[in-house]
Amino acid sequence: MKTILLTLVTLVALFTTRQEVLEATFISYEDETFYFEDGTEKQHTFSAITPEALQRYDLKKKEFEGKKFKITFFIDSDIDDDDEEYEIPTISGLELIK
Repeated sequence: MKTILLTLVTLVALFTTRQEVLEATFISYEDETFYFEDGTEKQHTFSAITPEALQRYDLKKKEFEGKKFKITFFIDSDIDDDDEEYEIPTISGLELIK
């Protein structure tokens, strides 16, 4: 049930938020965060990934470190305990660039 709800929320987010695309090299997965670096050496971090994207390329495994990806993502937001809004960058699609 939890998986169905998460998938439904993700699908709604995909259709109601603007998708962005980035080409970057996967650096690592640490502390529940995915780290990438683009061609200008700018670091990009993502704190969430859709189940579909993770199923296609399980970035939690070290075998993808150093590989370049086309990343489709969206920025969601939430409210913390102090009623402050914060952003949640979420990977929604991955394509390995060879």
